[in-house]
Amino acid sequence: MNMASDMTVTLRLPTRMLFERQALRLTSVAENGAFGIWPNHIDFVTALVPSVITLRLADGTEEIFGIDEGLLVKKGAKGRHCRTARGPWR
Repeated sequence: MNMASDMTVTLRLPTRMLFERQALRLTSVAENGAFGIWPNHIDFVTALVPSVITLRLADGTEEIFGIDEGLLVKKGAKGRHCRTARGPWR
């Protein structure tokens, strides 16, 4: 079994892609509370509430995005994607 060291995170607005980079972890907030995702996390879908998405990038830096709402999808053993359907801003 191959263990990934990072994951591709994609943040999308309804009309365009806002951000796409490799990340070591992602944290955010859903209706049932805060959560974190690491590269080898099981497939996961949740609705996001107004909060922030925090990313620890592969280069060691951190990115923070405020969102009003969205849908987060983490899918696949190799193609790891996290998407927000609406509202990220920096």
